[in-house]
Amino acid sequence: MLQVFVKNKNGKSQSIKLGDDARDARRWQDAVEHYNAALSENPNNDGIWVQLGHAQKELGQFAKAEESYLKALKLKPNEADTNLQIGHLFSVRSDSVNAARYYREAIRLGSYDKIAATYIANNVVVADELTLSATDARSTLYFDYSDLVQYFRHNRFPTGIQRVQIEMLKAAQESSFDVPIRACTFSEAKRFWVDLDPMLFRRVCDLSSLPGGEDDAVWRSAVNDLIARIEVKPAIRFPAGAALINVGTSWWIKDYGTYIRHAKQKYGLRYVPFVHDVIPLITPEHCSKGLVEDFRAWIHAVMLQADFMAVNSVNTQKDVVALGQQRNALSYEPQVVRLDAEFSRNPDRGDAFVEDVLLDFGLSKDDYVLFVGTLESRKNHAGVFSAWKKLIAKHSVDKVPTLVCVGKRGWLFEEAAARLEKDSALSSKVMMLSGISDDELASLYRGCLFTVYASHYEGWGLPVTESLSFGKVCLTADNSSLPEAGGKFADYFDNDSVTELVTGLDKLIFDDKYREQRESEIRKQFVPRDWAAVLGDLVNGVRRHFETHSPEAQRGIAAIRPSILYTTANAAGTPEAGEFQSIDPLRHELTWHPLEAWGSWARSKVAKVAFTLQGAELLQSPNVLIYIKLQSGPLGTATRIRLGNREIGKVRLNAGETRFVRFKIPRDLLELDSAQTTFNVLAFYHERLHDLSEQTQGADQREIGLGLCAFGLCAESDFGFRLELQERDFMIVL
Repeated sequence: MLQVFVKNKNGKSQSIKLGDDARDARRWQDAVEHYNAALSENPNNDGIWVQLGHAQKELGQFAKAEESYLKALKLKPNEADTNLQIGHLFSVRSDSVNAARYYREAIRLGSYDKIAATYIANNVVVADELTLSATDARSTLYFDYSDLVQYFRHNRFPTGIQRVQIEMLKAAQESSFDVPIRACTFSEAKRFWVDLDPMLFRRVCDLSSLPGGEDDAVWRSAVNDLIARIEVKPAIRFPAGAALINVGTSWWIKDYGTYIRHAKQKYGLRYVPFVHDVIPLITPEHCSKGLVEDFRAWIHAVMLQADFMAVNSVNTQKDVVALGQQRNALSYEPQVVRLDAEFSRNPDRGDAFVEDVLLDFGLSKDDYVLFVGTLESRKNHAGVFSAWKKLIAKHSVDKVPTLVCVGKRGWLFEEAAARLEKDSALSSKVMMLSGISDDELASLYRGCLFTVYASHYEGWGLPVTESLSFGKVCLTADNSSLPEAGGKFADYFDNDSVTELVTGLDKLIFDDKYREQRESEIRKQFVPRDWAAVLGDLVNGVRRHFETHSPEAQRGIAAIRPSILYTTANAAGTPEAGEFQSIDPLRHELTWHPLEAWGSWARSKVAKVAFTLQGAELLQSPNVLIYIKLQSGPLGTATRIRLGNREIGKVRLNAGETRFVRFKIPRDLLELDSAQTTFNVLAFYHERLHDLSEQTQGADQREIGLGLCAFGLCAESDFGFRLELQERDFMIVL
């Protein structure tokens, strides 16, 4: 078919001329139409594909702009300017990894663009790192020990999760793996992760297992040295393909999820949390209200941002998968890393050493039963005390062994403590110990008659496995993961039955033949693993996952649905399956202060919200309504709001004012693809930030912009959602 090109006197087609005129007049939609017409005449004009990309970018149609630029690049691969323009596009979309890749290629091809050079300098992405495969066997694994570092600031002797982290660290240092493993911690001062000095950190971990007080000079000096080194360490520049594995907890770090999202955007980091349990959501009656709320917000962020997850038991795996189905279904099964490992400080120092330790506590070998666990309601000390009282009533005080409870004071222990205070006979047979070193605890395990563990719910149950590693029978509850920890070597009882507990105790205390038979089975058949094997499960599981799944890390961009109002975590209620109703994951980059009960203050003069759309088919009308609930600080706030590169409105709020704002935009301004590579960015440009120290006499040093309280969008034709929101009498319609 003969194509006819209408050209003007300068040789340009009429469509290109009209497109250029519209471009110069910033009539971007007209420019798109004319450039498309020109490309229908000549689809091999790489320069017009670039111009079409410019116009689409100005309209905020980032996915279409990317497609146009890439077509131009395919036609002329070594064009520096096209690479530069693609770099600009990814920069606008806050995709620093791809922005740096194309900027670097533009410079290699001869571009002297200052924006590209400055961007690369400020977003350190080494060329070699950019070309590394994310599935490279040498990709570094960073273990996040923030939880353990924070614990050592105020405590010395480790409990369950801290003990796991310490053993992971030792195994990584003492074993050989064909992947680099590094230790790091989150720094509040740097607002990012920093490397841990391996020798200083190991010294603190080793000292934590030795006898001594928290005010011991050697201990305090070691901790202070570690903290001082952390404070001067630079922020980590995560290499391409790196994964951050958090083997402790992180829900207590304010805005941890925001920092994870930032690291993903800047470095393409992959995030792997090790979830030890979801106890605050399963047994909230045994946790403080604040802990439950913090944990709920944290686990929601984990479900959104984790590229992979590890858990410590099959039971915890089931809990996490079930929670994922309620919130945001996982595309994989979390890796189970069983904690069936030996108690690390388990050398047999002989009976004399054990007897000396027991003598210090006023105990004798085989005259006590050991109960190791934090003193809190979930561990069910109250139930064990009730059983002990029944044993005393049945056998007399003299014939019942002492119950030795080892653990630090935790939540909701008042009921159990009250039982002891009210019963002198019972209290005479119960000993409470805390601040116990590993050497002392090992001696207590060696010298006990057997152990008991009556917890209402566990992620694993380390004291069960520890008991077996010392050849001691453990009488444990038959719930949650405890049968996994004890296997065929533990004795079990129904945790809801004090009668069953008493029966089990009675048999192990007074039937010497039965107890000795069980101990013989443990000695002959139970083989605890070393911690290098446990760490190997985690490392190999993570590597296998990233080798067999898409190497592209989850971007951490919130996926929202039309006709849902996203508010704070505290006000969100119970979201429907797959829906996150909290505004927390909407906050983009490090441009917001930590989330509060009402919302979040802007931290930067340009604060950003980012999201992808699920259920875009619900936006059938030509126009979309965006609803934002905003709050002003003690002084008035003025902002300009842009979606992509399009300004959609200006808002001015008086001091202390809270208002809903409604914007109407063309549907085409939104990226409707749910893929995280094509997300929407809503930016709030402040005239100025306000220093709160001026209004709080220095008590609050933050600088803030507007406050974000709620966010939602709907089709203009969705009158149900509109009616629900427009009932408010403080709506600003723009």
